[in-house]
Amino acid sequence: MRLLSTSIHGIADYAVGLVVLLLPYLYDMHSTPKTILLLLGGSALVYSLFTDYELGLLPVIPFRLLFGAFMIAASMLISFPQSSRMVVASLGVLAILVVVLTGRDRVDQGPTKTRT
Repeated sequence: MRLLSTSIHGIADYAVGLVVLLLPYLYDMHSTPKTILLLLGGSALVYSLFTDYELGLLPVIPFRLLFGAFMIAASMLISFPQSSRMVVASLGVLAILVVVLTGRDRVDQGPTKTRT
């Protein structure tokens, strides 16, 4: 049994996407760190719209761990301000945990076929 429903997962996806979009402004970032976070945050919102859960606008994409992996990698490879590096990595870990802890059955459709 998983701890999170797919609807809670959807809310978390949109919330994390918005937080990632706000990080460059909260930490006064510029250049590459700002661009990377804006791309990651925007991507998170777009793929959330297309993810196969209740809050997806056009549910065609199965769950993925990719966003979390990119956030963790970015925290190590991009020269973020020291004060924000742990926040970026933590959001990546949080994103992976949300995927791992989410049950694979949509509330509105019952059990579904294979998801990754």
